[in-house]
Amino acid sequence: MHPTPELVLPHQGPMRMISQVLTHNSEHIHCNACIRADNPLLVGACLPAYVGIELLAQASGLLLGARRQDTDTPGPGAIVQIKSFRLQEADIPVGTTLHVRAYFEAGNTEAALFTGEVLLNDQQILEGSLMIALLEENGA
Repeated sequence: MHPTPELVLPHQGPMRMISQVLTHNSEHIHCNACIRADNPLLVGACLPAYVGIELLAQASGLLLGARRQDTDTPGPGAIVQIKSFRLQEADIPVGTTLHVRAYFEAGNTEAALFTGEVLLNDQQILEGSLMIALLEENGA
């Protein structure tokens, strides 16, 4: 069974941008993200390509959540390091579906390094790596 964004990610409403998990295993996840009209990160009627960093972080969070053994309510997480990103200029219109792929590289169930990519019409618009960590409930 695939991890469910609503159950794993703490994001609510339009900030939960991953809409569906297509495939996953312990090392990889492939998701869809449908750009909604109420997304607060829109510039005009388009999502800037650099928001792909958040998409990759959410996909990575889903994979990290799937790797955890417990089934507790999702807690907050944070991008703690961004590394080696490449970005193609693209304005992504509302209603577009993007593909997001994240790969576990190293770490544990509390913090991990991921690489990944975001695709628009089968063209890579963002690739890179980031580290995400789960935060303690008090935000520390």
